[in-house]
Amino acid sequence: MTYVISEPCVDVKDKSCVEVCPVDCIHETDDDRMLYIDPDECIDCGACVDPCPVDAIYAAEDLPAEQQVYTEINSLYFKDRDAARRRVDDLRPRPRLPDNPVQADGSRAKAPAASGHSVGEAPVRR
Repeated sequence: MTYVISEPCVDVKDKSCVEVCPVDCIHETDDDRMLYIDPDECIDCGACVDPCPVDAIYAAEDLPAEQQVYTEINSLYFKDRDAARRRVDDLRPRPRLPDNPVQADGSRAKAPAASGHSVGEAPVRR
Protein backbone atom coordinates (compact mmCIF):
# COMPACT_ATOMS: atom_id res chain seq x y z
CA MET A 1 0.00 0.00 0.00
CA THR A 2 1.05 3.59 -0.61
CA TYR A 3 -0.64 6.95 -0.46
CA VAL A 4 -1.72 8.81 -3.59
CA ILE A 5 -2.30 12.49 -4.25
CA SER A 6 -5.36 13.00 -6.43
CA GLU A 7 -7.14 15.66 -8.50
CA PRO A 8 -8.11 18.14 -5.74
CA CYS A 9 -4.40 19.03 -5.45
CA VAL A 10 -4.20 20.21 -9.07
CA ASP A 11 -3.47 23.96 -9.13
CA VAL A 12 -3.54 24.09 -5.29
CA LYS A 13 -0.21 22.64 -4.10
CA ASP A 14 -0.76 23.67 -0.46
CA LYS A 15 2.32 21.73 0.78
CA SER A 16 0.99 21.15 4.31
CA CYS A 17 1.53 17.46 3.59
CA VAL A 18 5.19 18.03 2.74
CA GLU A 19 5.83 19.62 6.13
CA VAL A 20 4.63 16.55 8.05
CA CYS A 21 6.05 13.74 5.89
CA PRO A 22 8.71 11.97 7.96
CA VAL A 23 10.53 10.54 4.92
CA ASP A 24 10.24 13.45 2.46
CA CYS A 25 8.51 11.34 -0.19
CA ILE A 26 6.26 14.14 -1.49
CA HIS A 27 7.80 15.98 -4.43
CA GLU A 28 7.09 18.75 -6.92
CA THR A 29 8.79 21.47 -8.94
CA ASP A 30 7.61 24.89 -10.06
CA ASP A 31 6.63 23.27 -13.38
CA ASP A 32 4.17 20.92 -11.67
CA ARG A 33 0.49 21.66 -11.13
CA MET A 34 0.22 19.21 -8.22
CA LEU A 35 2.31 17.32 -5.67
CA TYR A 36 3.32 13.68 -6.09
CA ILE A 37 4.06 10.87 -3.62
CA ASP A 38 6.92 8.57 -4.56
CA PRO A 39 5.48 5.06 -4.07
CA ASP A 40 8.98 3.64 -3.50
CA GLU A 41 9.72 6.10 -0.66
CA CYS A 42 6.31 6.24 1.03
CA ILE A 43 6.26 4.30 4.33
CA ASP A 44 2.45 4.26 4.51
CA CYS A 45 2.30 6.23 7.74
CA GLY A 46 -0.64 8.42 6.64
CA ALA A 47 0.77 11.55 8.30
CA CYS A 48 0.07 13.53 5.12
CA VAL A 49 -3.68 12.82 4.97
CA ASP A 50 -5.14 15.06 7.68
CA PRO A 51 -3.07 18.21 6.96
CA CYS A 52 -4.26 18.30 3.32
CA PRO A 53 -6.83 21.13 3.19
CA VAL A 54 -8.48 19.83 0.00
CA ASP A 55 -8.69 16.11 0.94
CA ALA A 56 -6.55 15.06 -2.03
CA ILE A 57 -4.54 12.28 -0.32
CA TYR A 58 -5.81 8.71 0.02
CA ALA A 59 -4.42 5.29 0.76
CA ALA A 60 -4.26 3.63 -2.67
CA GLU A 61 -6.98 1.12 -1.79
CA ASP A 62 -9.30 3.90 -0.54
CA LEU A 63 -8.93 6.14 -3.60
CA PRO A 64 -12.36 6.90 -5.12
CA ALA A 65 -12.95 5.10 -8.43
CA GLU A 66 -13.01 8.35 -10.42
CA GLN A 67 -9.56 9.23 -9.02
CA GLN A 68 -7.85 5.86 -9.70
CA VAL A 69 -5.91 7.31 -12.64
CA TYR A 70 -3.88 9.37 -10.16
CA THR A 71 -2.25 6.19 -8.83
CA GLU A 72 -0.68 5.75 -12.27
CA ILE A 73 0.14 9.46 -12.55
CA ASN A 74 1.92 9.55 -9.16
CA SER A 75 4.01 6.55 -10.14
CA LEU A 76 4.67 7.84 -13.68
CA TYR A 77 5.97 11.14 -12.32
CA PHE A 78 9.06 9.39 -10.93
CA LYS A 79 9.79 7.71 -14.28
CA ASP A 80 8.80 10.44 -16.78
CA ARG A 81 7.83 13.80 -15.30
CA ASP A 82 6.79 15.32 -18.61
CA ALA A 83 4.45 12.41 -19.34
CA ALA A 84 2.86 12.75 -15.89
CA ARG A 85 2.39 16.49 -16.42
CA ARG A 86 0.74 15.85 -19.80
CA ARG A 87 -1.67 13.36 -18.18
CA VAL A 88 -2.65 15.95 -15.58
CA ASP A 89 -3.16 18.54 -18.34
CA ASP A 90 -5.30 16.04 -20.30
CA LEU A 91 -7.50 15.38 -17.27
CA ARG A 92 -7.64 18.98 -16.05
CA PRO A 93 -6.91 21.44 -18.87
CA ARG A 94 -5.22 24.61 -17.72
CA PRO A 95 -7.65 27.44 -17.00
CA ARG A 96 -8.03 29.84 -19.92
CA LEU A 97 -7.04 33.41 -19.18
CA PRO A 98 -9.73 36.03 -19.79
CA ASP A 99 -9.50 37.95 -23.07
CA ASN A 100 -9.34 41.24 -21.19
CA PRO A 101 -7.51 40.50 -17.91
CA VAL A 102 -7.39 42.88 -14.97
CA GLN A 103 -3.90 44.34 -14.62
CA ALA A 104 -2.03 44.73 -11.32
CA ASP A 105 -3.29 48.32 -10.93
CA GLY A 106 -6.91 47.17 -11.26
CA SER A 107 -7.43 48.55 -14.78
CA ARG A 108 -8.39 46.42 -17.74
CA ALA A 109 -5.81 45.65 -20.41
CA LYS A 110 -6.64 47.38 -23.66
CA ALA A 111 -6.90 45.39 -26.86
CA PRO A 112 -4.58 46.51 -29.67
CA ALA A 113 -6.20 48.82 -32.21
CA ALA A 114 -7.46 47.16 -35.35
CA SER A 115 -5.03 47.78 -38.19
CA GLY A 116 -6.83 46.16 -41.07
CA HIS A 117 -4.21 43.45 -41.52
CA SER A 118 -3.43 40.12 -39.91
CA VAL A 119 -0.99 39.77 -37.04
CA GLY A 120 2.52 39.31 -38.39
CA GLU A 121 1.51 40.62 -41.81
CA ALA A 122 2.91 43.92 -43.05
CA PRO A 123 0.39 46.58 -44.09
CA VAL A 124 -0.06 46.98 -47.83
CA ARG A 125 0.71 50.47 -49.13
CA ARG A 126 -1.48 51.68 -51.97
